[in-house]
Amino acid sequence: MLPEVDGTTPSEITIEGYYAALNGDKRCNVYFIRGMAIGTQNDRNGSDLVDFTIYDDGAVVASTQIAIPVGELKEFNITLTYESEGSEKAPGVAVESQDLQIYIDPYIPEENSSICDYYKEEIAIRSHIERNCRVINRYGVECCKRLGRGLEKGY
Repeated sequence: MLPEVDGTTPSEITIEGYYAALNGDKRCNVYFIRGMAIGTQNDRNGSDLVDFTIYDDGAVVASTQIAIPVGELKEFNITLTYESEGSEKAPGVAVESQDLQIYIDPYIPEENSSICDYYKEEIAIRSHIERNCRVINRYGVECCKRLGRGLEKGY
């Protein structure tokens, strides 16, 4: 349960994680994070910016940010996907949202070969964009380049 905020207790956050083998040693990873939260801090334009991050072996492998209007209760349903190497130093991943006081380490995903079928194309497209970021930037489109296993804005 999340702490009480402004007299309202947000719903419990649920996290589901799955992985499936891809070609060779690579794995498709899909995480669903669902719940409700109240915006409490005006980070930008009357909204509380809430970050969600997944770490694998200490490196950021997926992250996203949502905006929750200050003083409002908002339901969210987030999907984070990424591709990883099969070899891991430690089992599982860490799931974090400092804003919502969530830190789970280790979170052990379940194997599910069919769950990633839908996301394999998305992961392949993202990897292609990251490999070609320099060319894409020439056309005025901002993209990310993979540095190590984390993503850094721009190039």
